[in-house]
Amino acid sequence: MKAVPTFDQLPLVLRMSPVRTSLMLLVCAAFATAGVWMARDGQGMGYFCAAFFGLGVIVFAVNLHPRAGYLRLEKASFTVCSLFRAHTVLWSDVETFGVMKIRHNKMVAWNFAPTYEGKAGVRKLNRALAGFDAGMAGSYGGLTTQALAEMMEGLRVEAMRKPESGVPFGISERI
Repeated sequence: MKAVPTFDQLPLVLRMSPVRTSLMLLVCAAFATAGVWMARDGQGMGYFCAAFFGLGVIVFAVNLHPRAGYLRLEKASFTVCSLFRAHTVLWSDVETFGVMKIRHNKMVAWNFAPTYEGKAGVRKLNRALAGFDAGMAGSYGGLTTQALAEMMEGLRVEAMRKPESGVPFGISERI
């Protein structure tokens, strides 16, 4: 297991494993190829299989780009980027981090603080369905999902204690 970064080591950018992404790319490519063969043999389901896994090939190929997906940890916030779309959350907007399990997939998730006002309807639905307001797919920096959730909870607690984090007295400010 990798060393867990501390608050004093921020800012820090963690990336998804390129090995795991490449493996998923190869699996999708194999299934897309099988779908093409099925379609050539007259099986209609082959078209669906080729299209579905072909999209997977595109998504995982794009995810190999270093700026396509990352987790940036800063003293005042964290930013999750997936497929070049970044979303920044202030540490002060988060109440707690944990691990959410959906079927066989685990992901780092969080509940927003009661003072957070963004996307109330989506948060309420997410919490009813999964027990958390928001989450991020995958793990970063070679950490397990559990280790990443614990690390982020520790960084959140530390950010709320340190005035240099840019989050004065736990009051939310938009970045």
